[in-house]
Amino acid sequence: MAGNRVAASPRVAHAATPPAMPHLPRTQPGSAHAKRPPSSPPTANYPSGWSIVNSADNAYGDYLDGVTCVSSSDCWAVGYYTYSGGGGTLVEQDTGSGWTIVSSPNPTGIGSLAGVTCLSASNCWAVGYYNNGTKNLSLIEQYTASGWAIVSSPNLSSGDSDLSDVACVSAADCWAVGENGLVEQYNGSAWTIVSSPNYGTLFGVACVSVTDCWATGSLLNVQTGNTGTLIEQYTGSAWSVVSSPSPSGTNNDLWGVTCVGASDCWATGFYQNSSYQDQTLVEQDAGNGWKVVNSPSPSPSFLHDVTCVSANDCRSEEHTS
Repeated sequence: MAGNRVAASPRVAHAATPPAMPHLPRTQPGSAHAKRPPSSPPTANYPSGWSIVNSADNAYGDYLDGVTCVSSSDCWAVGYYTYSGGGGTLVEQDTGSGWTIVSSPNPTGIGSLAGVTCLSASNCWAVGYYNNGTKNLSLIEQYTASGWAIVSSPNLSSGDSDLSDVACVSAADCWAVGENGLVEQYNGSAWTIVSSPNYGTLFGVACVSVTDCWATGSLLNVQTGNTGTLIEQYTGSAWSVVSSPSPSGTNNDLWGVTCVGASDCWATGFYQNSSYQDQTLVEQDAGNGWKVVNSPSPSPSFLHDVTCVSANDCRSEEHTS
């Protein structure tokens, strides 16, 4: 049985990302076409300020993929649990006295949640997917005063429709991104698919305003089998690809994105050197285009997500092996 670990710090607002569900058709860092990283038991000392906080366990294999906080006494974490016959969505909440499992609905088939965001204590969204036995379909759930409930969400006409992350500008303007270039928007009454400029994989999304959102991911080169960084921007009318550097001739992926303001955005992920060893990748757009920023990289290592408290205080969670 796998147990959850939740790391807490009064100064750091981001913790580790667990592995993707075992049945997902995704390869890992260190392979020719890398996507989400696996997790491994901690082997090094934790940085000052961090401590392990017990999280709820439901007697199955439990994994947490996304976390968000409304306040210091109202945090949510989402993921999935697995057992020999399948698996389902997993939602936990900490209201200041410890993490507990909160009931979350599961559609027919194996379900998983990957990203979560909250507008208030009574309005949260979580996204992921469920498998109907043939392919992965989008899964969106909303938390209100009545609890978590599945909200109808559209799917691509072909291919998987996994959703990886969600961000909200307001109660009537939310975005979700995922596999095969899938982008969905909520207008206050329903989720709809919005045209995306390509079929790359989108891992992260962040919004500065209703007319300024960013999504990050990777795009597969079918000729070489390698990936390049992918960044898209929404400027109020449509999404478009924005030039982003890929420092390696092998694989380059961006998983997380956050913005302090319209002219200060960060993206994190990894690239692989000529020996296919993972190296941290940090890029910044300071208003004049995306550029690689030097980052420490004990080899092999890669960065998952990123968050900023201010323009001079950003944090990204690093995985080394």
